[in-house]
Amino acid sequence: MPAVFFDLVGTLVDEDSDVEAHELLMARVRARFHLEDGVDDLLGEYHLLGADQLQAEDAAAHGPSFTRAYTATFVAMLEKRGFKPSAEDEGWFHEQYFACHRERVALAPEAAKVLAKVKGLGPHVGLISDIDKPMLEDHLDFLGLQRTFDSVTCSEEVRARKPDPRVFQFALGQAGCPPAQALMVGDSLERDVDGALAAGMKAVLIDRHDARVTEAPRLRNLKGVPKLAKQLLGL
Repeated sequence: MPAVFFDLVGTLVDEDSDVEAHELLMARVRARFHLEDGVDDLLGEYHLLGADQLQAEDAAAHGPSFTRAYTATFVAMLEKRGFKPSAEDEGWFHEQYFACHRERVALAPEAAKVLAKVKGLGPHVGLISDIDKPMLEDHLDFLGLQRTFDSVTCSEEVRARKPDPRVFQFALGQAGCPPAQALMVGDSLERDVDGALAAGMKAVLIDRHDARVTEAPRLRNLKGVPKLAKQLLGL
């Protein structure tokens, strides 16, 4: 059976809403610890330190975990400012991370209709995301996507992040689909498109800002995905 896989954040989820969730999170950190830094400065530092933490997670034997990475980032930011976060502080941050995403994160305007159209074509419809399983399940719950996907692949389960070929191989295995009959839909050229192509799959880049160069098909939004899936997969 052919398969169409989607990335989550930046592809199905509106990227601006995810930014707003992190801005709200940093505002709450700032208020709780009476930090002098502005929210934008804190957010920039959070992303920089978080990228380093994720690279460290990639090299660890246990495999990558967004939860460990963002908690370690929070601790590092506070230690830099002379605080020694307690286990209670870490628990509070974890709760706020989930709460802020629930309060701000939303689907891209066209996402629900596009998903319904793709499902109507009859392929296996899967989700491939780098976030951890509890976080991913929470997103699917508050976004109303619990019954949308035939399979869900997350980095925690595979112990690798995109573009590692193991991620795509795991997803293909769940779908029972050969690579040549699978299409990956994502907003990251390196992680989604190049990763999928290297695994032998087809891919389309959702380039909402028309800013990337690739030989793969490009769309400004998700609306053209059903038509492209029909063409590429013969649905």
